[in-house]
Amino acid sequence: MREPASGTRPDPPLGAAKKGTSEASCALGRTLLMAAILLCTASRTEAQGVGREIPTMAYYAAFNELYDGEYDDALRHFQGEWRGAIKKPQTRWLDSICYHTMIGECFYQMGHLDKALEQYTAAIQLFLQYNDWMIRVQFPQTIRPLNPQACPWGVSQRGAKLCDFPTSMPIT
Repeated sequence: MREPASGTRPDPPLGAAKKGTSEASCALGRTLLMAAILLCTASRTEAQGVGREIPTMAYYAAFNELYDGEYDDALRHFQGEWRGAIKKPQTRWLDSICYHTMIGECFYQMGHLDKALEQYTAAIQLFLQYNDWMIRVQFPQTIRPLNPQACPWGVSQRGAKLCDFPTSMPIT
């Protein structure tokens, strides 16, 4: 972690609330952060025939900088990923949700709450525009069950079965 420059305040820990920040805006930011992480990690996707996985590995690598408190570097990398995101004629595509959210998180951690709110708002607007994205995922017709060894903490009473899911799936 970098030492703060003379006369500046040290960076707050990740997720720490700033003085004067309302609880509602903190909750909104955390909710968006979790939604972006779930969206991006639950299933990397092959976007609309583009044939590439999104988000890219560079997106995931930027989290190391974010967690190390290198917010300027993380911001630069998330913005670079956003510039390479899929664009449609009138708007951006679904993949920009995670980029907007993480750019907003960088701004939030750096104390630029107005810029963070702009990014979180952009993420919410895209999420509302693509609220049916899960039904567009082309899931495989069959999912291969795993034959796991017994869990050391006991047998589940729920009857759930572990399966082998693909790491990426196309979206129409």
